[in-house]
Amino acid sequence: MSVEETIKQRGELYGDFADAAHTMQDLKIVVRSHKNWDKLPCDQREAIEMILHKIGRHINGDHQYSDNFHDIGGYAKLAEDEILRGN
Repeated sequence: MSVEETIKQRGELYGDFADAAHTMQDLKIVVRSHKNWDKLPCDQREAIEMILHKIGRHINGDHQYSDNFHDIGGYAKLAEDEILRGN
């Protein structure tokens, strides 16, 4: 599959890239501005940002595409596992 074909396919699933990017960045700005953001370890910050990314994709794209929620569950599980490991 060419890059152009991939972009077209992703656009059908996730909506316009620029629109989605604005949504995702708005969500991340809110979370990053919280006073406790810098206290979180990198794995938790990354999991939260990826979850927000998936939320942004879901809102802007095909709301019947379940993979976004599957991925959200995966990122939440990764963060939970790190907390339980004591990292």
